[in-house]
Amino acid sequence: MGRRTDFGNSWAQVVANWCFGVPPPVNEQIAWDSMEAMEEFWPEYLDTVLADGIRTRLVIANVIDYGQILRKCSDLEGFQGVVQRLRTGDKGALAELKFADSLINAGYRPVLEPELNGRRLDAVVVEGAERVFVEVISPELSQAMQRAEEGVAILAAALTACTPGLISDVHILADPNEDVIRQVLAFVLSGPIVQATVVHEIPGIAFVALQPFDPRIELIKSHFIDRGVPAIGIVSVNRKGSLPSLAMVRLPIDDQRAARLMAAETHQLSRDETNILAIDVTNIPGGLSDWRPLIERRFQPNLNQRFSAVVLFTRVNQLHKANILRGYRVLPNPHAYRPVPDALLQAIAKLHQQAP
Repeated sequence: MGRRTDFGNSWAQVVANWCFGVPPPVNEQIAWDSMEAMEEFWPEYLDTVLADGIRTRLVIANVIDYGQILRKCSDLEGFQGVVQRLRTGDKGALAELKFADSLINAGYRPVLEPELNGRRLDAVVVEGAERVFVEVISPELSQAMQRAEEGVAILAAALTACTPGLISDVHILADPNEDVIRQVLAFVLSGPIVQATVVHEIPGIAFVALQPFDPRIELIKSHFIDRGVPAIGIVSVNRKGSLPSLAMVRLPIDDQRAARLMAAETHQLSRDETNILAIDVTNIPGGLSDWRPLIERRFQPNLNQRFSAVVLFTRVNQLHKANILRGYRVLPNPHAYRPVPDALLQAIAKLHQQAP
Protein backbone atom coordinates (compact mmCIF):
# COMPACT_ATOMS: atom_id res chain seq x y z
CA MET A 1 0.00 0.00 0.00
CA GLY A 2 1.13 3.54 -0.74
CA ARG A 3 3.00 5.41 2.00
CA ARG A 4 3.99 9.03 2.29
CA THR A 5 7.66 8.01 2.44
CA ASP A 6 7.26 6.68 -1.11
CA PHE A 7 7.08 10.36 -2.08
CA GLY A 8 9.92 11.54 0.18
CA ASN A 9 11.19 11.35 3.73
CA SER A 10 10.04 14.90 4.45
CA TRP A 11 7.76 17.53 2.93
CA ALA A 12 10.85 19.26 1.52
CA GLN A 13 11.74 16.08 -0.36
CA VAL A 14 8.18 15.72 -1.66
CA VAL A 15 8.37 19.27 -3.01
CA ALA A 16 11.75 18.60 -4.59
CA ASN A 17 10.81 15.20 -6.07
CA TRP A 18 7.21 15.87 -7.16
CA CYS A 19 6.70 19.63 -7.44
CA PHE A 20 9.94 20.73 -9.14
CA GLY A 21 10.77 22.73 -6.03
CA VAL A 22 7.58 24.81 -6.08
CA PRO A 23 5.15 23.67 -3.33
CA PRO A 24 1.36 24.01 -3.41
CA PRO A 25 0.15 26.95 -1.27
CA VAL A 26 -0.31 25.00 1.97
CA ASN A 27 1.42 24.99 5.35
CA GLU A 28 4.32 22.52 5.46
CA GLN A 29 3.21 20.73 8.64
CA ILE A 30 -0.39 20.48 7.44
CA ALA A 31 0.81 19.05 4.13
CA TRP A 32 3.01 16.41 5.76
CA ASP A 33 0.27 15.43 8.23
CA SER A 34 -2.23 15.19 5.35
CA MET A 35 -0.01 12.74 3.52
CA GLU A 36 0.08 10.67 6.71
CA ALA A 37 -3.74 10.73 6.75
CA MET A 38 -3.79 9.44 3.16
CA GLU A 39 -1.45 6.63 4.13
CA GLU A 40 -3.72 5.72 7.04
CA PHE A 41 -7.14 6.04 5.42
CA TRP A 42 -6.74 5.88 1.61
CA PRO A 43 -3.39 4.31 0.63
CA GLU A 44 -5.00 3.00 -2.58
CA TYR A 45 -5.11 6.57 -3.89
CA LEU A 46 -1.40 6.96 -3.16
CA ASP A 47 -0.82 3.71 -5.08
CA THR A 48 -2.63 5.21 -8.07
CA VAL A 49 -0.60 8.43 -7.94
CA LEU A 50 2.66 6.48 -7.73
CA ALA A 51 1.65 4.19 -10.60
CA ASP A 52 0.65 7.12 -12.82
CA GLY A 53 3.99 8.77 -12.14
CA ILE A 54 2.78 12.26 -13.08
CA ARG A 55 4.98 14.59 -11.06
CA THR A 56 3.35 17.97 -10.65
CA ARG A 57 2.24 20.09 -7.75
CA LEU A 58 -1.35 19.84 -9.03
CA VAL A 59 -1.27 16.12 -8.23
CA ILE A 60 0.27 16.68 -4.82
CA ALA A 61 -2.25 19.45 -4.08
CA ASN A 62 -5.04 16.90 -4.58
CA VAL A 63 -3.32 14.40 -2.29
CA ILE A 64 -2.96 17.05 0.43
CA ASP A 65 -6.53 18.26 0.09
CA TYR A 66 -8.01 14.76 0.25
CA GLY A 67 -5.81 14.02 3.27
CA GLN A 68 -7.12 17.11 5.05
CA ILE A 69 -10.71 16.07 4.35
CA LEU A 70 -10.10 12.57 5.68
CA ARG A 71 -8.34 13.81 8.80
CA LYS A 72 -11.14 16.26 9.64
CA CYS A 73 -13.84 13.67 9.09
CA SER A 74 -12.04 10.79 10.78
CA ASP A 75 -13.66 11.22 14.20
CA LEU A 76 -17.21 11.61 12.87
CA GLU A 77 -19.72 8.93 13.73
CA GLY A 78 -20.13 6.68 10.69
CA PHE A 79 -16.77 7.60 9.15
CA GLN A 80 -15.43 4.05 9.06
CA GLY A 81 -18.27 2.83 6.86
CA VAL A 82 -17.79 5.65 4.35
CA VAL A 83 -14.02 5.28 4.19
CA GLN A 84 -14.36 1.54 3.68
CA ARG A 85 -16.53 2.21 0.63
CA LEU A 86 -13.98 4.78 -0.55
CA ARG A 87 -11.14 2.26 -0.30
CA THR A 88 -13.07 -0.35 -2.28
CA GLY A 89 -13.62 2.03 -5.20
CA ASP A 90 -16.99 3.65 -4.41
CA LYS A 91 -16.50 7.08 -6.02
CA GLY A 92 -19.67 8.39 -4.45
CA ALA A 93 -18.04 8.07 -1.02
CA LEU A 94 -15.55 10.82 -1.89
CA ALA A 95 -18.38 13.25 -2.72
CA GLU A 96 -20.01 12.41 0.62
CA LEU A 97 -16.79 13.11 2.51
CA LYS A 98 -16.24 16.37 0.63
CA PHE A 99 -19.66 17.60 1.68
CA ALA A 100 -19.19 16.35 5.24
CA ASP A 101 -16.01 18.42 5.31
CA SER A 102 -18.05 21.41 4.13
CA LEU A 103 -20.52 20.91 6.96
CA ILE A 104 -17.65 20.80 9.46
CA ASN A 105 -16.26 24.03 7.98
CA ALA A 106 -19.72 25.56 8.35
CA GLY A 107 -19.63 24.80 12.07
CA TYR A 108 -21.60 21.54 12.24
CA ARG A 109 -20.76 18.00 13.26
CA PRO A 110 -22.53 15.64 10.86
CA VAL A 111 -23.27 12.01 11.57
CA LEU A 112 -22.44 9.91 8.51
CA GLU A 113 -24.62 7.10 7.15
CA PRO A 114 -27.54 7.63 9.57
CA GLU A 115 -30.47 5.25 9.34
CA LEU A 116 -34.00 6.55 8.87
CA ASN A 117 -37.09 4.38 8.38
CA GLY A 118 -34.98 1.41 7.31
CA ARG A 119 -32.94 3.44 4.80
CA ARG A 120 -29.38 4.66 5.15
CA LEU A 121 -28.81 8.27 4.15
CA ASP A 122 -25.49 10.05 3.68
CA ALA A 123 -25.48 12.44 6.64
CA VAL A 124 -27.55 14.24 9.25
CA VAL A 125 -26.85 17.47 11.13
CA VAL A 126 -28.74 19.28 13.85
CA GLU A 127 -29.60 22.97 13.66
CA GLY A 128 -31.25 24.13 16.84
CA ALA A 129 -33.70 21.35 17.66
CA GLU A 130 -34.18 20.27 14.04
CA ARG A 131 -32.56 17.35 12.25
CA VAL A 132 -31.57 17.94 8.65
CA PHE A 133 -30.85 14.86 6.53
CA VAL A 134 -28.47 15.02 3.60
CA GLU A 135 -28.15 12.99 0.41
CA VAL A 136 -25.06 13.61 -1.73
CA ILE A 137 -24.89 12.74 -5.43
CA SER A 138 -22.38 13.13 -8.25
CA PRO A 139 -24.25 13.37 -11.57
CA GLU A 140 -21.49 11.70 -13.57
CA LEU A 141 -21.86 8.58 -11.40
CA SER A 142 -25.62 8.16 -11.96
CA GLN A 143 -26.72 5.22 -14.11
CA ALA A 144 -28.60 7.48 -16.52
CA MET A 145 -25.56 9.71 -17.02
CA GLN A 146 -23.22 6.75 -17.41
CA ARG A 147 -25.43 5.18 -20.09
CA ALA A 148 -25.59 8.47 -21.95
CA GLU A 149 -21.82 8.90 -21.73
CA GLU A 150 -21.29 5.39 -23.08
CA GLY A 151 -23.43 6.22 -26.12
CA VAL A 152 -21.56 9.49 -26.69
CA ALA A 153 -18.22 7.64 -26.48
CA ILE A 154 -19.36 4.98 -28.97
CA LEU A 155 -20.41 7.63 -31.47
CA ALA A 156 -17.16 9.60 -31.04
CA ALA A 157 -15.04 6.49 -31.63
CA ALA A 158 -17.12 5.47 -34.66
CA LEU A 159 -16.77 8.93 -36.19
CA THR A 160 -12.99 8.97 -35.89
CA ALA A 161 -12.84 5.49 -37.44
CA CYS A 162 -14.77 6.48 -40.56
CA THR A 163 -13.75 10.11 -41.17
CA PRO A 164 -9.99 10.13 -41.90
CA GLY A 165 -8.64 13.64 -42.29
CA LEU A 166 -11.65 15.32 -40.67
CA ILE A 167 -12.75 16.87 -37.40
CA SER A 168 -16.34 15.95 -36.59
CA ASP A 169 -18.30 18.25 -34.30
CA VAL A 170 -21.60 16.77 -33.10
CA HIS A 171 -24.12 18.24 -30.66
CA ILE A 172 -26.72 15.54 -29.97
CA LEU A 173 -30.34 16.46 -29.28
CA ALA A 174 -31.68 12.98 -28.51
CA ASP A 175 -30.49 10.19 -26.23
CA PRO A 176 -27.53 8.49 -27.97
CA ASN A 177 -29.10 5.09 -28.58
CA GLU A 178 -28.27 2.76 -31.48
CA ASP A 179 -30.72 4.43 -33.86
CA VAL A 180 -29.39 7.94 -33.13
CA ILE A 181 -25.80 6.78 -33.57
CA ARG A 182 -26.72 5.10 -36.87
CA GLN A 183 -28.45 8.22 -38.21
CA VAL A 184 -25.55 10.51 -37.33
CA LEU A 185 -23.02 8.20 -38.94
CA ALA A 186 -25.19 7.84 -42.05
CA PHE A 187 -25.45 11.62 -42.38
CA VAL A 188 -21.71 12.20 -41.95
CA LEU A 189 -20.91 9.49 -44.51
CA SER A 190 -23.39 10.99 -47.00
CA GLY A 191 -20.88 13.73 -47.79
CA PRO A 192 -22.17 16.98 -46.26
CA ILE A 193 -20.28 20.25 -46.75
CA VAL A 194 -16.91 20.21 -45.00
CA GLN A 195 -16.49 23.69 -43.59
CA ALA A 196 -16.28 24.62 -39.92
CA THR A 197 -18.71 27.54 -40.24
CA VAL A 198 -21.45 25.38 -41.80
CA VAL A 199 -23.66 23.69 -39.22
CA HIS A 200 -25.98 20.97 -40.51
CA GLU A 201 -29.12 19.92 -38.67
CA ILE A 202 -30.46 16.39 -38.51
CA PRO A 203 -33.95 17.30 -37.29
CA GLY A 204 -34.56 16.14 -33.74
CA ILE A 205 -31.29 14.20 -33.74
CA ALA A 206 -28.21 16.42 -33.82
CA PHE A 207 -26.33 19.42 -35.16
CA VAL A 208 -23.20 18.48 -37.13
CA ALA A 209 -20.22 20.41 -38.47
CA LEU A 210 -17.16 19.03 -40.26
CA GLN A 211 -13.79 20.59 -40.99
CA PRO A 212 -10.36 19.41 -42.18
CA PHE A 213 -8.17 17.95 -39.45
CA ASP A 214 -5.83 20.48 -37.83
CA PRO A 215 -3.56 19.19 -35.03
CA ARG A 216 -3.31 22.73 -33.62
CA ILE A 217 -7.01 23.12 -32.90
CA GLU A 218 -7.89 24.06 -29.33
CA LEU A 219 -10.86 22.40 -27.67
CA ILE A 220 -12.60 25.65 -26.81
CA LYS A 221 -16.20 26.79 -27.34
CA SER A 222 -15.42 29.19 -30.17
CA HIS A 223 -14.10 26.32 -32.32
CA PHE A 224 -17.13 24.04 -31.86
CA ILE A 225 -20.92 24.18 -31.83
CA ASP A 226 -22.00 25.89 -28.62
CA ARG A 227 -25.66 25.70 -27.60
CA GLY A 228 -25.07 27.54 -24.32
CA VAL A 229 -25.98 24.65 -22.01
CA PRO A 230 -23.91 22.26 -19.87
CA ALA A 231 -23.13 19.04 -21.68
CA ILE A 232 -21.43 15.68 -21.44
CA GLY A 233 -18.50 15.85 -23.83
CA ILE A 234 -16.28 13.15 -25.29
CA VAL A 235 -13.25 13.73 -27.53
CA SER A 236 -11.93 10.84 -29.61
CA VAL A 237 -8.79 10.89 -31.74
CA ASN A 238 -7.61 8.35 -34.32
CA ARG A 239 -3.99 8.68 -35.40
CA LYS A 240 -3.83 5.45 -37.39
CA GLY A 241 -2.97 5.75 -41.04
CA SER A 242 -1.80 8.82 -42.91
CA LEU A 243 -4.87 10.96 -42.14
CA PRO A 244 -5.66 11.49 -38.45
CA SER A 245 -9.20 12.27 -37.34
CA LEU A 246 -10.86 13.83 -34.31
CA ALA A 247 -14.43 13.86 -33.06
CA MET A 248 -16.03 16.05 -30.41
CA VAL A 249 -19.46 14.77 -29.38
CA ARG A 250 -21.61 16.50 -26.76
CA LEU A 251 -24.95 15.70 -25.19
CA PRO A 252 -26.75 18.51 -23.33
CA ILE A 253 -27.63 18.06 -19.70
CA ASP A 254 -31.19 19.35 -19.88
CA ASP A 255 -34.20 19.58 -17.60
CA GLN A 256 -35.09 15.98 -18.34
CA ARG A 257 -31.75 14.68 -17.10
CA ALA A 258 -31.88 16.93 -14.05
CA ALA A 259 -35.34 15.51 -13.36
CA ARG A 260 -34.01 11.95 -13.56
CA LEU A 261 -31.22 12.76 -11.10
CA MET A 262 -33.64 14.16 -8.56
CA ALA A 263 -36.24 11.44 -9.09
CA ALA A 264 -33.62 8.79 -8.34
CA GLU A 265 -33.11 10.30 -4.86
CA THR A 266 -36.72 11.01 -3.92
CA HIS A 267 -37.40 7.54 -2.52
CA GLN A 268 -34.53 8.00 -0.03
CA LEU A 269 -36.11 11.02 1.61
CA SER A 270 -39.03 11.24 4.03
CA ARG A 271 -41.67 13.93 3.54
CA ASP A 272 -41.80 14.20 7.33
CA GLU A 273 -38.16 15.29 7.63
CA THR A 274 -36.06 18.26 6.51
CA ASN A 275 -33.82 17.20 3.64
CA ILE A 276 -30.94 18.64 1.63
CA LEU A 277 -29.83 17.21 -1.70
CA ALA A 278 -26.15 18.09 -2.22
CA ILE A 279 -24.97 17.79 -5.83
CA ASP A 280 -21.24 17.65 -6.57
CA VAL A 281 -20.87 19.27 -10.02
CA THR A 282 -17.05 19.25 -9.94
CA ASN A 283 -16.69 16.81 -12.84
CA ILE A 284 -19.67 17.98 -14.91
CA PRO A 285 -19.46 20.78 -17.50
CA GLY A 286 -21.47 23.90 -16.83
CA GLY A 287 -20.48 24.53 -13.24
CA LEU A 288 -22.61 26.23 -10.63
CA SER A 289 -24.21 28.87 -12.86
CA ASP A 290 -25.50 26.52 -15.56
CA TRP A 291 -26.77 23.94 -13.08
CA ARG A 292 -28.69 26.45 -10.98
CA PRO A 293 -31.60 26.99 -13.44
CA LEU A 294 -31.77 23.27 -14.21
CA ILE A 295 -32.47 22.56 -10.55
CA GLU A 296 -34.63 25.58 -9.79
CA ARG A 297 -37.02 24.66 -12.60
CA ARG A 298 -37.62 21.36 -10.77
CA PHE A 299 -38.97 23.23 -7.74
CA GLN A 300 -42.70 23.24 -8.47
CA PRO A 301 -45.96 22.86 -6.53
CA ASN A 302 -46.69 19.15 -6.07
CA LEU A 303 -43.25 18.21 -7.44
CA ASN A 304 -39.98 17.47 -5.59
CA GLN A 305 -41.41 18.79 -2.33
CA ARG A 306 -39.31 16.38 -0.26
CA PHE A 307 -36.22 18.38 -1.21
CA SER A 308 -36.14 21.20 1.33
CA ALA A 309 -33.13 22.66 -0.49
CA VAL A 310 -30.48 21.73 -3.02
CA VAL A 311 -26.84 22.67 -2.52
CA LEU A 312 -24.62 22.69 -5.59
CA PHE A 313 -20.95 22.39 -4.75
CA THR A 314 -17.72 22.18 -6.70
CA ARG A 315 -14.00 21.89 -6.10
CA VAL A 316 -11.38 23.45 -8.40
CA ASN A 317 -7.63 22.83 -8.40
CA GLN A 318 -6.33 26.07 -9.93
CA LEU A 319 -3.90 25.24 -12.71
CA HIS A 320 -1.68 28.30 -12.29
CA LYS A 321 -0.93 27.85 -8.57
CA ALA A 322 -2.39 24.50 -7.44
CA ASN A 323 -4.70 26.22 -4.97
CA ILE A 324 -7.90 24.32 -4.08
CA LEU A 325 -11.03 26.51 -4.17
CA ARG A 326 -14.58 25.51 -3.37
CA GLY A 327 -17.81 26.93 -4.70
CA TYR A 328 -21.37 26.65 -3.37
CA ARG A 329 -24.85 27.61 -4.52
CA VAL A 330 -27.62 27.20 -1.95
CA LEU A 331 -31.07 26.80 -3.53
CA PRO A 332 -33.99 26.71 -1.07
CA ASN A 333 -37.13 25.02 -2.38
CA PRO A 334 -40.10 27.40 -1.95
CA HIS A 335 -42.53 24.47 -2.30
CA ALA A 336 -40.86 22.09 0.17
CA TYR A 337 -42.84 20.24 2.82
CA ARG A 338 -40.31 21.43 5.39
CA PRO A 339 -37.88 24.37 4.95
CA VAL A 340 -34.23 24.18 5.98
CA PRO A 341 -33.32 26.50 8.88
CA ASP A 342 -31.84 29.71 7.46
CA ALA A 343 -28.84 29.48 9.79
CA LEU A 344 -27.66 26.25 8.15
CA LEU A 345 -28.13 27.50 4.59
CA GLN A 346 -26.36 30.77 5.35
CA ALA A 347 -23.43 28.96 6.98
CA ILE A 348 -22.95 26.83 3.86
CA ALA A 349 -23.32 29.80 1.50
CA LYS A 350 -20.55 31.66 3.37
CA LEU A 351 -18.08 28.90 2.40
CA HIS A 352 -18.18 29.99 -1.27
CA GLN A 353 -14.69 30.84 -2.54
CA GLN A 354 -14.83 30.99 -6.31
CA ALA A 355 -16.68 32.80 -9.04
CA PRO A 356 -19.20 30.63 -10.94
